[in-house]
Amino acid sequence: MMSIRIKLLLSFTGMLVISLLFILLTASLYTIASTGDLQSFRDIYKVHYQINPLTEQGDSIFLELKYLAKNDPDELQNKDCCLTTILS
Repeated sequence: MMSIRIKLLLSFTGMLVISLLFILLTASLYTIASTGDLQSFRDIYKVHYQINPLTEQGDSIFLELKYLAKNDPDELQNKDCCLTTILS
């Protein structure tokens, strides 16, 4: 015989899992319905960057921040460092 606490926890967990599954199912069906299939959904981002590529300045900022994130992530907490990167 299960206690009421266990029954309530199992019920709550089940409702949470089922709700999340329905949200994911709805999102995926909406994506498939709006784009046709999942492959074309991935291609949206590729097409966007082919039409609107990053500027040279944006690309250099991205590469510098990527380098900092890999080699010195604590430096990203320094606001002066990131501000000079963006402004230069």
